[in-house]
Amino acid sequence: MACMIKIVRYKETKDSTMGNLYLNGKKIGYTLELPWNENKQNESRIPAGNYNAFIREADTSSSWNYDVIQLKNVPNRTAIQIHRGNRPDHTVGCILPGLGKGLNRVWSSEKALNKLLNQAQDGGIKVVIRNKL
Repeated sequence: MACMIKIVRYKETKDSTMGNLYLNGKKIGYTLELPWNENKQNESRIPAGNYNAFIREADTSSSWNYDVIQLKNVPNRTAIQIHRGNRPDHTVGCILPGLGKGLNRVWSSEKALNKLLNQAQDGGIKVVIRNKL
């Protein structure tokens, strides 16, 4: 079964972008990304859009010792992932999932990522990102 991850961005501050996180149509938490900065590598969130993704296993990732979800064909960007983290300085342009949120923060990121990974094990992954800022 394919996994559908949807992110609806709803708030931007000078430090971050917050979003609602949906898994197969059900809201499961929140996302944290960098604010928009012209899609600059390591300094900006990625453009809204529809992306295919895959599970990048820990042994193939130079940055993390756990599996992540990596988006394919992000315009002018490489290695954009959904990975664990809580604060804007943890993102480096990627997407951080969480079950809870605070000001420029998400909480229980490991649990949120595991929910996504568990659903994605059996098929393709689609990631839909929308701006409602």
